[in-house]
Amino acid sequence: MDPIEFHKNLKGKIEVISRVSIETKEDLSLAYTPGVAKACLAIVEDPSQVYELT
Repeated sequence: MDPIEFHKNLKGKIEVISRVSIETKEDLSLAYTPGVAKACLAIVEDPSQVYELT
């Protein structure tokens, strides 16, 4: 297959899939903004938590 045609037909090659169920705005805010800020601030205070919280 021609690489140009391959990329044209696929319309995106990367997919991001949530590891948690996101059904409400509250779910999203817990998993993403602003909820993720608490995890970031905890890592700033204690960098050893980086692999536990990310």
